[in-house]
Amino acid sequence: MKEIYYFDNAATTPLHPQVLSVVTDTLTTIYGNPGSLHSVGRKAKQVLVEARASIAEHIGAHPEEIIFTSGACEGNSLAIKGYMEHHRDTVLITTPIEHASIAALCRQQSDSVRYAPVDWHGFVDLDRLHDLCRKEYLEGTGHLLVSIQAANNEIGTIQNLKEIAGIVHQYKGIFHTDATQLFPYEALDVKKLGIDMLSMSGQKINAPKGIGFLYVREGISLTPFNYGSQMEGRRGGTENIPYIAGLAKAVQLLDYNNVSMSRMQDYLISRLRRWEDDFIINGSFVHRLPNNLSISFRNIEGEALAMLLDCKGICVSTASACSTGSPEASHVLQAIHVPEEYINGTIRISLPRDITRRDIDYFTNTLHTCLIQLRHLTRYEDADA
Repeated sequence: MKEIYYFDNAATTPLHPQVLSVVTDTLTTIYGNPGSLHSVGRKAKQVLVEARASIAEHIGAHPEEIIFTSGACEGNSLAIKGYMEHHRDTVLITTPIEHASIAALCRQQSDSVRYAPVDWHGFVDLDRLHDLCRKEYLEGTGHLLVSIQAANNEIGTIQNLKEIAGIVHQYKGIFHTDATQLFPYEALDVKKLGIDMLSMSGQKINAPKGIGFLYVREGISLTPFNYGSQMEGRRGGTENIPYIAGLAKAVQLLDYNNVSMSRMQDYLISRLRRWEDDFIINGSFVHRLPNNLSISFRNIEGEALAMLLDCKGICVSTASACSTGSPEASHVLQAIHVPEEYINGTIRISLPRDITRRDIDYFTNTLHTCLIQLRHLTRYEDADA
């Protein structure tokens, strides 16, 4: 059987064995409805209460500020659309490099959306953000909501959340962040950072797909999508107790020691530079995720490269898994002005924690071979034309 090298952890992560154990045990033994008054229901309710408390403590929140969702896409929608539905006069300020779930929502709300630009590293222009917040505040147009991703899912750039929150609060705004990518690698205290709402997805931290949470600071009102008594009426529907228990376990297992992973990422870059000089590394070199590397090769089709690597047992992506299939170049890469001859030749490598030098050697050697094949094919097709 062919060995698989899974380098697409920004899309999803494998289930941790301890998380799987918690999920299966809860599925088989805690089968009651947490809304029921009898003893079987009370057992399920206890799991729910303990999970909320554990996750809330991890981020410096209160249990009642945690809403369990199906993942970050739902959390983003509930935070932004739920706030804008409740406060019809809201102006939303965001960036052009947000996750596809937020970008799509912004297109629907286009008249009420303003964009703070980013530089070629992917950092939001804080002066421009300040000016946009100040303008809306002075004009008194209504409520102000700012949504900026904590770390970009395609290029790995990490934003200065505390400074952004300070600007937003200076003008009486609400600050939401999609922390899905940063959550596995950096401890986040919502109170200390000044975050008012935070979305997160369990599949990025070795929990099951289809579970996540939204932190909503006490006092913020949202219009729910699903009506019901659950989650204090903010997200109706019987809670998915086994997955919630698994999510809480995954949060408990988080390890923020990223030194080894960062070294492996640096080693990968050094290996690339030994034999390849016609590529661009996208995003920040300093403030970036320790495992996320976006690389653009000149005059190469990224999808063809990803498929060739897959044939060799290597799993990478060309962009966000949530936008795969789009005929256009990545909106993130366009926003940071990746040159035209490089933009379509982009692959995203997101390493696992247990990555080794042997894995990196195999990957870079195979990548080198695949690039030679593609460039030879391109020259052949150009000559034939």
